[in-house]
Amino acid sequence: MATASSATTPPAHWSRFDQEQDLAVRELIRQVTGLDERSPETSGHFQAALNFAWSNFRFHQFLDVSRHKVEKIMEGIYEKLVVHSDLVKAGSWRRLTEEFLNLSLPTTEGTKVCEF
Repeated sequence: MATASSATTPPAHWSRFDQEQDLAVRELIRQVTGLDERSPETSGHFQAALNFAWSNFRFHQFLDVSRHKVEKIMEGIYEKLVVHSDLVKAGSWRRLTEEFLNLSLPTTEGTKVCEF
């Protein structure tokens, strides 16, 4: 049976990034579920949640957003509001979406970039 420290310590051969990511995923699971990986009653559930989270992080396809599609959808919402004579909401929608699109992007410093 694994000791409590080995349950929370990633393997030494992992990169520093992978080790930090593993600790962050474990903390995320603890915060979201309230499960304790060291508790005999909940360790199995914690491990299942950990496996599920890692599977999603590893195999999920994070597709790029198509700006054209997003703009087309937003314009469609605006047009529906105008057609249904909700001009105040239509104006609000247009103003807020333009403000949102003009916001600067958050910094990505320190994140891992995958190059294909």
